Amino acid sequence: MKKNLLALLLFFLACTSFAQEIKGNNTDSVKNIDKSIKKNEIKLNLLNSILGFPEINYERILTEESSVGLSVAFSLGERANIFLDNYKFMAVPYYRMFFGKNTSGFFIEGNAAVVTSDIYLSKTTYNSNTGIYTYERIVNNETNIGLGAAVGLKFITKSNYIGEILGGAGRFFGDAYHKVYPRIGVSLGKRF
Repeated sequence: MKKNLLALLLFFLACTSFAQEIKGNNTDSVKNIDKSIKKNEIKLNLLNSILGFPEINYERILTEESSVGLSVAFSLGERANIFLDNYKFMAVPYYRMFFGKNTSGFFIEGNAAVVTSDIYLSKTTYNSNTGIYTYERIVNNETNIGLGAAVGLKFITKSNYIGEILGGAGRFFGDAYHKVYPRIGVSLGKRF
């Protein structure tokens, strides 16, 4: 577990360090962000909220073409739904590269995830003396770490309101019960 957490931390640090602005003689080749553009965003993933797994995103704009962010989601009930595989908590740091102006338009995303989920298993026992079957429900809590990718579109109004569509997936490391995690969303938010 400690090795997985260390790998996740190193991945996130690598993403943020590569996204930093280059300083020195060749700063003309780097597209610096306009000082008048706001650099922070808060978004709510409406699709996951409808599915019973609300997700809140914070994104920090680094340049006109890149940003980093953190997505945090949690379950509202005992079982989320079939799409989210009984996830209880999910934290997803990500790095995005944009192909539009002012960090909007089409983007690609690299992400890492820490996911806690409940695994529901059942055990059936037969007693030959009484001829009765006994069913037992077993709940195991599991935490996994993985890497993934996504693509999406971000739209921004003149008033700095944001609409975003996102789709992708990731794969967990090691011997996890769930092999993949979804990265889906239809989000609304505000840039400030």
